[in-house]
Amino acid sequence: MNMTRRFGPLLPYIGFYLACLLFFSIFRLVLVGVHWDRVAAWDVLGRVLILGVRMDTISLSIILSIPVIATLLLPKSFIQASWFQLAIRILLCFWVGIFVMMEFSTPTYIDFFDSRPGRIFFEYLNHPREVSTFLINGFLIEILIVSCAISLMVTLAWFGLASLQKRQATWPYFTQLI
Repeated sequence: MNMTRRFGPLLPYIGFYLACLLFFSIFRLVLVGVHWDRVAAWDVLGRVLILGVRMDTISLSIILSIPVIATLLLPKSFIQASWFQLAIRILLCFWVGIFVMMEFSTPTYIDFFDSRPGRIFFEYLNHPREVSTFLINGFLIEILIVSCAISLMVTLAWFGLASLQKRQATWPYFTQLI
């Protein structure tokens, strides 16, 4: 049985999940390499990698839960409708943009604040004038790199998801409910 039929209507979500997991893992390895002195001092490389994949899986599962449940509960005519496919592609590309922004911003954020971006990162966004002035005056090159990376990755995700959605098979409705 080929993968398209096996994964059925879940094919775009599985592709998204695997691509994001690969993206996060590559960035985690790069970040470990950049901060190797810290990681090596604590002898926690295995934990960092395993717990990182665990957290990525949890985050991606939370993000994908509502679209996957909707896809499985809605009839075939809905999930094959162009508006539904477009809505799912826009939603997943939005998340790709957020992920790329967070991952590409992390090294600079760590250098400046000595921690990974978290709640405070997003709370600062409530003050756009101060944040934009601060970023443009001190981190213009980083902003350009992140903007280009977001554009490239969202474009790749858009076409990748479109390709998966075209090959997306359907299951009988009863199978979807199981």
